[in-house]
Amino acid sequence: MDGRTFQDGLGSRADLAGAKSALTDAVRNWSLSVDLTRYGLGTEQLAQVYDQVFFENPGFFYLENGYSYTTRQTRENPGALVVSVVEPKYYGEFTIQDIPAYEAAVKNALSVLRPGMTDFDKALALHDYLAENCGYDDTLTHYSPYHALIHRTAVCQGYLLAYSDLLGRAGVKNYPAVSTSQNHGWNTVRLDGNWYHVDVTWDHANELPEGWVLHTNFLRSDQGIQSTGSLHRDWAAPNACTDTTYEDSFLPSLRDPVLYPPEGGAYFLLDGRLCCSTDLSSLQYEVVSEAGTGEAEDPRTGMVYSPRDARLAYFDGSIYYTDSVHLYRYELASGETSLHGTYSYGGGFLYGLSVIGTDGDGSHASLVMEVRAYPGGPFQSTYTLKPTLSPATAHRIVCPSRGYRDVSADQWYHEAVDYVLENGLMNGVSLDTFAPGGTTTRAMIVTVLYRMETDPSAGSNAAFSDVAEGSWYAEAVNWAASSGIISGVTDTAFSPDTPITREQFAAILFRYAEYRGLDTGTGEPLSGYEDVSRISGYAEQAMAWAGAAGLMTGRTETALAPAGTATRAETATILMRLAELLSQAR
Repeated sequence: MDGRTFQDGLGSRADLAGAKSALTDAVRNWSLSVDLTRYGLGTEQLAQVYDQVFFENPGFFYLENGYSYTTRQTRENPGALVVSVVEPKYYGEFTIQDIPAYEAAVKNALSVLRPGMTDFDKALALHDYLAENCGYDDTLTHYSPYHALIHRTAVCQGYLLAYSDLLGRAGVKNYPAVSTSQNHGWNTVRLDGNWYHVDVTWDHANELPEGWVLHTNFLRSDQGIQSTGSLHRDWAAPNACTDTTYEDSFLPSLRDPVLYPPEGGAYFLLDGRLCCSTDLSSLQYEVVSEAGTGEAEDPRTGMVYSPRDARLAYFDGSIYYTDSVHLYRYELASGETSLHGTYSYGGGFLYGLSVIGTDGDGSHASLVMEVRAYPGGPFQSTYTLKPTLSPATAHRIVCPSRGYRDVSADQWYHEAVDYVLENGLMNGVSLDTFAPGGTTTRAMIVTVLYRMETDPSAGSNAAFSDVAEGSWYAEAVNWAASSGIISGVTDTAFSPDTPITREQFAAILFRYAEYRGLDTGTGEPLSGYEDVSRISGYAEQAMAWAGAAGLMTGRTETALAPAGTATRAETATILMRLAELLSQAR
């Protein structure tokens, strides 16, 4: 510029509403840029407008909270610099083809709602669904509501946006609360004229047994949310939250999802007692069953089981719940409670309860109880009881991934995950988590290929300094190196724990295919992808072959992402396709 000082935009004359509408339309259409010159925005006003579009449209799961822009002078206002072209930032991993999967996941979440629910019930049911079915992303890479609802792992932004989208579609008014200083965000919701804080992120019972849901951060006042954790301060939100009705009640002590069965009512456990409410927003309820025992002590560990550790689940017209060693059934139609089973194998207590589907004959459902020595401790075993289903409600749900909370039938990788689990090629990262969005290491890939061999020959020691003799992947690495399938990152290092990139994966697959006698000469030079030039020389032929063979496709229609890490879901899908390719070649 020529040294003059320019005004930042047109100030009060700027058309913020028009700019917001234009930017919203551009993002809805996945436009790479939009010209906002005519609206006269300054840079601070652009930040305000972009935040509104981002937070008020959580269904734009593909939109990042960031953008680039240019400014210019206009003939009408030569003394001002106005925002001209804005380029929204989109997550590279998503394409327009991901919209149906996201909408299906939203529909699945909203299925927990029942006709006639109040806004309170909707806010609670959706809070419990998200807190139960989404774990915190310790890799700090999952920011989108897509991650929260489909990958079922996210950081606070993913929780915030997913909960906001669900609430909005359910007709519950909500607004984000964001603390820049604490790098944390959560929701505020409006119920009966009052605003309340809800932080679903902190109500996910991380490190605790499956099925636990906390309510510590549900419907809190400004003062109340500050009392629950140090990250709850210095936030920006337009509405004060002053009502303390719910934080002063029994709600924060609940450690199970509240059940809303089709038969009506809201059921929950309070100090081991099964309670029912026909209007939970009034905080009125009645105790319908007190069959559970009180405290119990494990003689081996001295750990004390509390009645608050009881778990519950709904199935086929009944509420099932546990105490330390018993499973009870409360039949909704008759109001009768019966003892359904007893855990008597010794050691540990029942700290988890979930319905995982039906057996192969379609006549039984399995209620899986988790046996641990103490809450949050390692699993000792699972104990399964099978209540008989009536023929009218019997249905067949049989899949190897049914016990994983982050793999559901509407996800694109579901079939592939089932395949690798059923064939022993991959395992979950824990008893209830597959981590489809997690990374895959170089050692994991080599081990999986080793498992695909019926009778792999013993390989000589590969002499990699970072592959210890006796490690879980040592035999696989030695076999793969001796067979010419892998090479090290240097002459002496394999780097087994490093996440594998997509081009490294393609190169290993290419050599494995040659080892198995497949035709690898069918790959045409890659075209149509903007990042083809970024493929390393050693991987060009392998990437071309993997694409031609249908093993590996682009991350998007225009991006191969050769240096991107291969997710566990992508790995499972590629392995399933590889197995089909090997089968066709026989």
